[in-house]
Amino acid sequence: MLSSGLCRAQIELQSHRYWLKAFVSQTRPYSLTTSPTSRTLIQDHGRRPAIRTAQSPRLIVSASSGTKRVKIRKNAGNHPQPQPSAPEIAPKLLEQRNALRQAVTEVRIKDVIKLYHSFEDKSILGRRDFRTIAQCVQHSFRSLQRSSDHLKRREQVDELVAFAEELVRDLRKGVLVPNGQAHVHLIGFFKETGVRDAGVKFWNWLQMQDDLHVNVDVYGAAIELLAVTGVPLSELEELYQQALSRFPGNFAAYHLSPEAVVPDRDQATRLPGIPISLLQGILTARLLHGDTPNAYLALDTTLRLLPDQTPPRFFTLFLEERSMLEAYTVFAIACRGGIMIPSNIYRRFQSSLRATSDVSTPAQHSLAVRATLSSLYMYTGVGGRVSQNMINELIISITQFLRLHGVASLEAKKKQQLVNDLMDIIRSALAVFARYGARPGLSAFNSIINNLGGYGHSKQLIGIALSDAHALGLEANEVTRRSVLTAAAILGDRDFVVKAWDALKQGRMEMSQNTDATDWHCFVKAAHTTEQIDFAKQEFEALKDTLPPQVHDALLSGIDNSERYDLPSESSESFDASLLTEEIKKIRADLSIIDERTKDTPRLQDFRDQRLPMTLLPFPSRVTIPEHETAMIYGELTTEQRPSQPTQGTSDLSPGYRPQPDAFDVSESTRPASYATPETMEPALTSTNIPFGTLRYENWKSINWLLEQAEASDEAYHKTVDKAIAAGTVPPQRTLALSLEGVDKVESHGLSDTMRSDKKVKREKQTSDEELKEAKEHILRLRGRAV
Repeated sequence: MLSSGLCRAQIELQSHRYWLKAFVSQTRPYSLTTSPTSRTLIQDHGRRPAIRTAQSPRLIVSASSGTKRVKIRKNAGNHPQPQPSAPEIAPKLLEQRNALRQAVTEVRIKDVIKLYHSFEDKSILGRRDFRTIAQCVQHSFRSLQRSSDHLKRREQVDELVAFAEELVRDLRKGVLVPNGQAHVHLIGFFKETGVRDAGVKFWNWLQMQDDLHVNVDVYGAAIELLAVTGVPLSELEELYQQALSRFPGNFAAYHLSPEAVVPDRDQATRLPGIPISLLQGILTARLLHGDTPNAYLALDTTLRLLPDQTPPRFFTLFLEERSMLEAYTVFAIACRGGIMIPSNIYRRFQSSLRATSDVSTPAQHSLAVRATLSSLYMYTGVGGRVSQNMINELIISITQFLRLHGVASLEAKKKQQLVNDLMDIIRSALAVFARYGARPGLSAFNSIINNLGGYGHSKQLIGIALSDAHALGLEANEVTRRSVLTAAAILGDRDFVVKAWDALKQGRMEMSQNTDATDWHCFVKAAHTTEQIDFAKQEFEALKDTLPPQVHDALLSGIDNSERYDLPSESSESFDASLLTEEIKKIRADLSIIDERTKDTPRLQDFRDQRLPMTLLPFPSRVTIPEHETAMIYGELTTEQRPSQPTQGTSDLSPGYRPQPDAFDVSESTRPASYATPETMEPALTSTNIPFGTLRYENWKSINWLLEQAEASDEAYHKTVDKAIAAGTVPPQRTLALSLEGVDKVESHGLSDTMRSDKKVKREKQTSDEELKEAKEHILRLRGRAV
């Protein structure tokens, strides 16, 4: 990569040349450039200016799609001049180009590569062709990522890489017409495939070209690429500033600081020139380099500019890089603004919620279950489609209550009641989400068999689950049969273990398959659990000829070792079943709210009159003040471009400031402020029916919460690292799990909690000037603006 100093010098030189051109255009209107009333090159955001001759009629020559077009503008009193026709394109070339375009449209990448190579003259390909070809390359790679054939995938990826490098070579030779979006796709492709050296070389060349080659989108993609290659954050921040100075456009109007300025906070921002891709690039760089506060401030800037149109990538980065406590709130912010997270990202997020839950106490596991319900509600509320996998995750998390420490010590009657309660919740959940066309998959029933049937000691439920699955058209597979075998072992039913093993073997025979290593591993553990080692040895002797050699040896070793299923141990401390009952009631209450709100309108929800559960836990802020005073600080710290005519009823806090009702707060006396708009314009609403002014304010509060949570999380992690270094051990990796370290009392939070009236809000006590000052300074410090 070129040194930052050299890059900066090149950019400054180029900017100086642009300034000189602009100066010439204003002093000599008929020489080389447009008239004084036309836009200069800088104002045109890097577009190449039309070139006029000094004679009449004026010729305007511009480049488009790789060919030159000549327009003739007549002066008054002149006769129109004939326009020269474009050179005819050979029929064969037209046929080749049409075939290539069709292959690109259908994403047949092998045909695209073959047809591209067949061109004798690639100059027929325009800017749009280059963009769609590059896009096809990146899309094809992403599709390949889902392939299970790793060897074939590697070969196809190598072919894609070679083709992408060929496109770069042709661009550098002038064979292809530069296209910023094509360059973005190629840089992104090199980043995603891991061929980052090629991407860096491509960027180093692009950076030194004119503005037909580079724009803010290219800069944003380059910053992301360089971030994953380990370029220091200081250099990436400098590159970010270079982009802002090289392409000023409308950027200056928004003052890309943490407190971005918008024309009117009560309205959607629809002006062009917002450098979203550039903000995404620097956000990615900051997050990957551990500068979490400034990453959140980049998100805050984007949310102020486009609270309902922020690209999903801004949110998914935090879902992938930050702990679950923060990731959940980031996800909720997206949904509240009507922004739908991609389904594959949401599935991973939902799986992480379940996988990182803690089964040590009812409240800790309930936290994950209720968060799963809340996230499903918010996801579907903005139009998300509920898939079978999402329903499976919910049901599996509900059944895992039987894995809680201490549940094994419950007497049989209470345990059976617990199983009945959970099955009732599962049936209700299935009925609610059936409105979205979602049905459970086999893995959900496998979990019911294993957890409720086995750990819940409810043998009859195993048969019910199998019947229900069959009724839905789901036939038992080897995983289902292994689940039955496991449940039989947990139940301690020796005869049931034998029957389950026979059913597993029979199922394999019907599929013309032999039992595999997983089947045997499951069976041997069941035999040890129920103390039937002799039976396991008999089965081994009868079937050993069907086993692969490596399985044969491992199985012999396993039979002789006493590996059992980890049965839930009875807690030495008494288990308070009432705590578990209380959490189940909360889950049922959450589900009832979802049932009621989605009964008539299951798709899009009206979030205006709803208080959404935005956090998993109420994180204790170091400064707590009433809501209306928080709104006053917000109005003081965020300034907008106000109308010149102040609206009646405003205060002197800031121009146009006026308290408005807000559905997110508890009572009218503590509701935050919105901002006045011209009398001719009503406050606009987002797709979730929330006023833009309210949404911007709520996002500002959420970012404050995230900054505070991130500060506490990072501080705790750094202390752990310091301790490890002092002890001479390897520092642990940062965990993204649902860590509750430092939380004295876990209180799960869900939809039903948002319906309660909070009588503890400070309403009567007058906040002192000192407290307000402390709160303001605390917020300023979190946002990096402390004096």
